[in-house]
Amino acid sequence: FICDNEEDAVQASSKIVRSIGPDGRKTQYALLEEFIGGEEFAVNLIASPTTPRGVQVTDIWMYHKIQTDGAMVNTYQEMLDPHDRAYASLVRYAEGVARAVGVKYGVAHCEVKAKYDSKSGRWVD
Repeated sequence: FICDNEEDAVQASSKIVRSIGPDGRKTQYALLEEFIGGEEFAVNLIASPTTPRGVQVTDIWMYHKIQTDGAMVNTYQEMLDPHDRAYASLVRYAEGVARAVGVKYGVAHCEVKAKYDSKSGRWVD
C-alpha cells in the first residue's frame, strides 16, 4: 500500500496483519517504510582492476510504473544510454556505491530513485 498519512498506514498495516500471506499462513507482522518519490532506475555495473575507476556502468534501465490497488506495478522498462549527460549523476552515484561496498570483481546491480530537473536537463536525487 502507498499511504498519504499515518492513519492510512495504520489501516493498511491492519489489513495486512489480518490477511493470509502468499505462503498460505496468517500474516503476523507488517513492515512499513517511507515511500520515496521519483522515477526508479536499475543501473548495472562491471568491476575489474582493468576498468577505469575500478567499476563501470554498462547499462541503465528506467522502470515505467503505474499505481494500482495501492501498489506501484512495473509495466515495462526502457533501456537508456549511460553515456548521456542527463544520467551522469546516476552513473556517478552507482559507481560510488559499488566502490563504497567493496565491489572489485564481477557484476553489480543498483536500484536508484531520482527526479528530473528540467532546468539542468538532468536526473537528480
